[in-house]
Amino acid sequence: MKRIKITSFISLAVFLFCFGILPFTSPFEKGQAAAATTFTDIRGHWAEGTILWATEQGIVNGFTDGTFKPNQRVTEAQFLAMVIRAYRSDVVVQGASHWTDPFYQLGGELNYPVSGTTDSEKRNEYLLRVQVAELIAATQGVNYHQNDAIKYVLGYNLAKGTNPNHKTVLSYQGSKSLTRAEAVTFIENLVLEGKDELAARPAVASDPNLLPNIPIGNEEQLTISYQAPNNWTAPVIQATATEDYNRNKEVLEKELHLLRGIYFNPYGGSQIERAEVVVEAGGDSYIAQITFYNWYGSHTGAHQLNKIPYIAKELFKFYLPYEHGNLYTIIDNHFNKEDISTYVNKPMELDGRQIHIVTSPFSVSVRIGTK
Repeated sequence: MKRIKITSFISLAVFLFCFGILPFTSPFEKGQAAAATTFTDIRGHWAEGTILWATEQGIVNGFTDGTFKPNQRVTEAQFLAMVIRAYRSDVVVQGASHWTDPFYQLGGELNYPVSGTTDSEKRNEYLLRVQVAELIAATQGVNYHQNDAIKYVLGYNLAKGTNPNHKTVLSYQGSKSLTRAEAVTFIENLVLEGKDELAARPAVASDPNLLPNIPIGNEEQLTISYQAPNNWTAPVIQATATEDYNRNKEVLEKELHLLRGIYFNPYGGSQIERAEVVVEAGGDSYIAQITFYNWYGSHTGAHQLNKIPYIAKELFKFYLPYEHGNLYTIIDNHFNKEDISTYVNKPMELDGRQIHIVTSPFSVSVRIGTK
């Protein structure tokens, strides 16, 4: 195996520890700090067994005061080192300018999504659970981001989420910081369920259509009151948007049955000139522009045009997995003659994307920004 060496970091480690910066006692000197058989602060902890396993394997160590500190947050550098040390005993510390260097060297060679490869200051930033999903997915030889990465790790049992009996993107809680107990649990799942060795991440994004069917988890939060025709079943989007317009078109054609991935004709058939919803490229800084020429046909009974709100909900969810309900409500209010001037021609941010709403006497358009 390839052997990666760096120069001694002992004096640096002592300095950092004395000033409370180094989180572990010699955390990345495998074999030098013997794994404790127990810690004073993990008895009865939900991750007690996994913590002991990880320390016995030399993946992570405890503190000199006999604690493990399971709830302490983990930085990008710390978690990257845990991942690599679970598989690569040949990555050794024999001195260099910084203990993180050999791990980022290998991470860079494998094209892993870690910011500290090019910006050393990022190495000490606390890691979010969504970033963990992206890194773990990368170790399996795929390139997924954000919700798609979460779907991947949940679908392939590389993560259990906060509710193992109901796996959803939301229950994974990607916006939360990673704790030490969670970190070693991710590593254990990776070793048990993942590949036998670390794979390189592809340079191009992987196909979201190949992802396991993991729901977002907010499907029941938005109730649509319009009655669609009895012989029509509203499609449900499973994928999330990428920054590639053409790839998004393929998904919309497959999952929402938009003609050419662009047009929704509520009357049925393949006539694009009867489309009441059009999804086009958004231009500079926008990944899509969705234009609605109609919204509903009846408040009191079934109507072909009543399909549109259901399609709109799924379109908004595709681009805005967490906050699509807000946008849906605004557009629904507009078509029901309520004042939405607060939002028109005044860009706002939802789900980390800039949203720009433009109205005309005959339509309303929603431009959705890139991330």
